[in-house]
Amino acid sequence: MSDDYLRDGDAQQLHVHFRARLDLVDRAVVDILAFLKTHALPNFDDFETEVVVREGLTNAVVHGNGEDPEKFVTFDASVAAGFLAMVFSDEGAGFDWRAKLAVEDVDPESTCGRGILLMRSYGYEVSANERGNRVELQRHFS
Repeated sequence: MSDDYLRDGDAQQLHVHFRARLDLVDRAVVDILAFLKTHALPNFDDFETEVVVREGLTNAVVHGNGEDPEKFVTFDASVAAGFLAMVFSDEGAGFDWRAKLAVEDVDPESTCGRGILLMRSYGYEVSANERGNRVELQRHFS
């Protein structure tokens, strides 16, 4: 197994750790969606979930780690009784997630600044650590 990409976990949890490269985001998204589909979450939507996961991982690679392949992105997910928790972490300086949480509208022409708004629009509760380099998403599926 390469040190560029690591996938580990069990029936209820998934851990993915990879170098900050965009090509590895695609691989991670495939693994994450495959894991989540095994849980038959009520009203689970492949498209919505892929958009959210891809947004979180891409932000970690591009904005968090500056696409520096010497840095790593970590993703963790756990599923229990219709509840999904996902955590995206990077080695970057972080961002002011509270300011982004307050945003209710973005310029449709903008290429950034939509991530948290998008995640919330799909029903995820969003929080982060103080530094802003570890974003947590939670959602109850019913």
